[in-house]
Amino acid sequence: MNRTQKAEMVERLKNDLANIPALVLADFRGLGVEAANSLRREFEKENCQYRVVKNTLLRLAIQGTPLEPIKPYLEGPTAIAWSQDDPIAPARVAAKFAKDTKEFQLKGGVVDGKGLTEEGVKALATMPGKNDLRAGILGLMVAVPQQFLGVLEGVPREFLMVLGAREEQLKKAS
Repeated sequence: MNRTQKAEMVERLKNDLANIPALVLADFRGLGVEAANSLRREFEKENCQYRVVKNTLLRLAIQGTPLEPIKPYLEGPTAIAWSQDDPIAPARVAAKFAKDTKEFQLKGGVVDGKGLTEEGVKALATMPGKNDLRAGILGLMVAVPQQFLGVLEGVPREFLMVLGAREEQLKKAS
């Protein structure tokens, strides 16, 4: 690879990694072709990008960006994963794959400019994703009015039950 190709690669990496909320790094040493393809499919399902990069080019691409905390992890074979939509999705996929496959090991990552260790990436992976949070908020928004309506319905229902009981009482008395 000549100098201009390297410069183009660095620019492409800078553009791809611009404004991403989170990045996960992993060591893929010893990962077979079939396992690597399976991993790529898992990332694609979650709308994540996955790429094997040269450490020197990545180091140049992240210089002066919020992704700089990952520099200490740029040793040995490096694969990176990120998502424009959900910062937790790449960590979730990578952590699950690392748990299932001993050849794929997490190195670290970064979220909103804060560096993460391997344990930090695993902790990030256990957090609820964007869709889970949306579902929870929607559930709360629907539950409050439903409960309020239940309370409002309860008063007339109880009153009718009291009237019905009184009617039964009067029928028995006569």
